[in-house]
Amino acid sequence: MQPSTAHKSSFWRNAFTDNSFLWFHIVGGGTLAKIFHLWIPGEKAVLFVLVIALGWELRELYFTDIKKIYGSHQRFFQNAFGDVVGALFMAVIVSL
Repeated sequence: MQPSTAHKSSFWRNAFTDNSFLWFHIVGGGTLAKIFHLWIPGEKAVLFVLVIALGWELRELYFTDIKKIYGSHQRFFQNAFGDVVGALFMAVIVSL
């Protein structure tokens, strides 16, 4: 069964369009990758950014009030997906 168009647009909106801190994750991912790339190969720098981004989102999941900030766990996970993708996207660009 195919997801509805409303669900797809909701996911895109929560993950990327309305994600007000996505820019922070993009800048952070690129900056960390560039710093790590000074000492380690690019692939490992990107892997380190992935671990830090996932750790950040896990910290947010367990130590913040998800319902109060995001309204639902679904919206949080969509937002977190956008954050991690944004950080990785810039880390890959910087590490090439």
